[in-house]
Amino acid sequence: MTNKSGIKRLNWILALIVAVLIFIVIGVAQMFSILGKKIEQQMANEFNQQQLVLARHIKDRIEDNVLFVESYLETVSGESELK
Repeated sequence: MTNKSGIKRLNWILALIVAVLIFIVIGVAQMFSILGKKIEQQMANEFNQQQLVLARHIKDRIEDNVLFVESYLETVSGESELK
């Protein structure tokens, strides 16, 4: 009878260890999932910031080109009025 109760106790301990290990694995998987989502958000934010900087740079270049063309047209139209 002692042997059977010992086996039952061992089975119960093994079941408890397996349950704890399952919870640990689930917890670690959940942490990696949350971490992955945070990294994805961070990368998306950094990409958006880089795109914003690039768009502002392009806007500035376009404005500079428009000002140059306006200045050139004013110069050319002023020269044609003199002739």
